[in-house]
Amino acid sequence: ENQVFTLDGGMRAFAEAIPRVLIVLTDGRSNPTFEPYEAAKALHDKGIHVFAIGVGSFYPPEVEAMASQPKDRHLFELEDGDALRKIAGALSYDVCELAAPFPTGGTKVRVGVDKDDARFFNAKCDQLSKKVVVESQDKKGHTRLHVSASEVNPSQLRSDGSVGLEESDKIIHLNREDDNGLLGNVNIAVEGDPGEDGNVAELSVFQEVFVEFLRSVSVPEDVRVGGDVSSPPNMSVIPNFEPQWEFSLDPGFDDGTFALDAATGQLTTKVTLDREKTPRYLVKIWASDKNVDCVRGYQLLDVSVSDVGDSAPVFKQKEWIVDWAEDSDGEGRRRRDVGDVVVTVEATDSDSNDADCLTYKLENGNDDRLFSLAEKTGVLTQARPINYETMSNHKVDLEIVARDCSGGVSDPANIRITITDTDEMPYFSDRVDAEPEIVLQKSQAIGSLESFAVADDAAKNAFECKLQVEDSGTSYFSVQTSGAACGLSTTRDVTPLVGSSVRVTVQLVTTADGKVVDEIATTFSVIDSNSAPEFADDAYLVSVARREPIGSVVLNAAATDVDGDDLACSIFSGNTGGVFAVESTPEGCRVTVASTPSPVLDKYTLRLEVTDKASDPAFSTLTVNVEERCPLVGDGCTPDSACATDAPGYDESKCNPADPVGKQCSERIDCGENGLCRTVEGKPTTYVCDCAPGFF
Repeated sequence: ENQVFTLDGGMRAFAEAIPRVLIVLTDGRSNPTFEPYEAAKALHDKGIHVFAIGVGSFYPPEVEAMASQPKDRHLFELEDGDALRKIAGALSYDVCELAAPFPTGGTKVRVGVDKDDARFFNAKCDQLSKKVVVESQDKKGHTRLHVSASEVNPSQLRSDGSVGLEESDKIIHLNREDDNGLLGNVNIAVEGDPGEDGNVAELSVFQEVFVEFLRSVSVPEDVRVGGDVSSPPNMSVIPNFEPQWEFSLDPGFDDGTFALDAATGQLTTKVTLDREKTPRYLVKIWASDKNVDCVRGYQLLDVSVSDVGDSAPVFKQKEWIVDWAEDSDGEGRRRRDVGDVVVTVEATDSDSNDADCLTYKLENGNDDRLFSLAEKTGVLTQARPINYETMSNHKVDLEIVARDCSGGVSDPANIRITITDTDEMPYFSDRVDAEPEIVLQKSQAIGSLESFAVADDAAKNAFECKLQVEDSGTSYFSVQTSGAACGLSTTRDVTPLVGSSVRVTVQLVTTADGKVVDEIATTFSVIDSNSAPEFADDAYLVSVARREPIGSVVLNAAATDVDGDDLACSIFSGNTGGVFAVESTPEGCRVTVASTPSPVLDKYTLRLEVTDKASDPAFSTLTVNVEERCPLVGDGCTPDSACATDAPGYDESKCNPADPVGKQCSERIDCGENGLCRTVEGKPTTYVCDCAPGFF
């Protein structure tokens, strides 16, 4: 230990992480004054691997004591010296597979490894924490990193943590303590890319000396210079060791914003914080023992700067120039609607507390109240009709400000709106947003179909109506110019178009230059004459319990349509208090209980309506009598149950399989709100339902 394993004796530095191996050959036993056990233990404790080879008449207890663990890999017994050839290959392989001692405390060691090869390491420190951090960064090629507390030579399948080739920066947190509280080793493997030689990784090991490896704190941006950012950190317990901690900031994470107390690890500010410039900081804090170099680790401190609300809103655009055409010719015909959007102003606030509560206000310039501003959205719209001829000033200068929740007020946004007077072309005044679709019967009479009103300003431009029709309907439609309208007509029998649709576009064309100034399109669908739907019966009579469960089906009324059209059902009248609901089904109309019937009404007369939306509706009358009886709740009995003949008031003709009253079961059942559950006399495990007093 003191002569061979020294730097002067040729041993390479601990930081180079080279395996340290001693091979001992003996053919006898030690001298009386020498104890090989003590020397071997000192070597083992230093991370030196001892291979013990006994030859001939050796003393087995001493050879076994000298060999490192596991004994089956470090102990050899030979008959004579010639037998060394037999173990040379195995010994050479075992030596190459040994784990090199590796320093903790952050020393970075470059590890070279070829394809299909691996290098093994064992982190060493006499004072080792329960948790360690192993980091590796690929410098050339790609490597895998494996870490284990129990496997001497860890691999991807035999490890407590692995990181693959795809990540160049690798970090693994290892807990050395097992379920029984025993502490293992820190065994590390760096494995080369199987398809590439010359891989290089930079490996380092730190002790996890902080209780929290990643710690998050929040500090307001108005904290005074020198104010606390974090409290002193909680430190991990290192078995059988009382460290004397010394704290420091990592230079790579120190931009001059914070100061660290070297004795306590408490972080404070050195400058004024501004969340709008830097909302978050990541600080790396080191803790080292003053006397033991290998007891060293770091903590990442995530510092979030909270908003105080010290910034005023700012408009994204501060100047607007808008030309806005008049919307009336003085005779009430409108081209532009009240509510049309002029502009949308938008402000931002760098204070997170204020960003979602901005409001907008029209401060100046809206004397005639021609415009309106949405307080929450900043949408400026026209508020009143505008007529150029009645205005004395055609320029409107508006001033808008934004406010935040903290009382901050923006500089104004200025909007100049110039009202313009133009000769507007004729237009269809009754235009709708959606293109209309009109259904024609094949029996449609030849002649007028639709009239589209035309509006114009005071200039009264001359116009004519023209027609654009899809090929299939060219000869079936025509358009006529009639005063201030375009009239659309059929010119012949539309029966050949049954089952098809024709899109017709009516255009407004100025007589002076033949320019199309507006158009409106309509789609015509031609069908056979449509038949109205029918109910199976004109009238229905049913009864329900006053306490009938909500959702119970009152009636399934069959309805049909010979055209196969989809049916829509509704209650036309008589549904006082909304007690009943109706829905369409493939078979017709289903009526259900929607709420409890009125305590003063014993009868409801409902008028049911069904329509196919293409013809007149059909009607049927539903009379619902409300009775004071047990509701027909679901059957709680088994399929083979029978009505209990010994139940009070038993009546075989009224034994309803859907009604638990009078039925018996082997399990307790739900008798409903007005039912009473009891056992059958002489049958303590058989239950029946009786009506409550006052019900039948």
